[in-house]
Amino acid sequence: ATTEIYTLSLHDALPIYVQKILREAAADAQVLAKKKGITLEFPTHENRVMIHADPQRLRQVFFIVLDNAIHYTPPGGTVKVCSKKNGNYNYIVIKDNGIGISTENHDRVFNRFYRIPNSNGHRSPGTGLGLSIAKWITEAHDGSISLVSSLGKGTEVKIALPYNI
Repeated sequence: ATTEIYTLSLHDALPIYVQKILREAAADAQVLAKKKGITLEFPTHENRVMIHADPQRLRQVFFIVLDNAIHYTPPGGTVKVCSKKNGNYNYIVIKDNGIGISTENHDRVFNRFYRIPNSNGHRSPGTGLGLSIAKWITEAHDGSISLVSSLGKGTEVKIALPYNI
């Protein structure tokens, strides 16, 4: 078996406001949330943190995480989004009150093709690539992505992006 290494060139990187890209991804996700009967809470205050990034790729990261949060939250649930600056990083936190992820799967969900089996042993639809792509893009921007979750209590995904402008 061969291991393929993919690199991401940030040739399309430019100075952007994180909140603007996050707002665009949330607007797209709002359609999915509304269809499923989920409340998507997004801050109304403007976080004026600017970073050097590829706006399309960053929007993809935010949408992947929002899509997962909506997918694994039952109707009537809530997905909350916030963005805040702390030290040299801007943190984007996406928190849901969905089904959650067991501790042994916290790191695995960022592996390519890994999908968590549900309680009856079946896997949800999908390729298992979303969070691995989000991690790849985030790390290409010198950032990080992590999660905290408990079964039955939801998941909180934190994306840290350095600002250097």
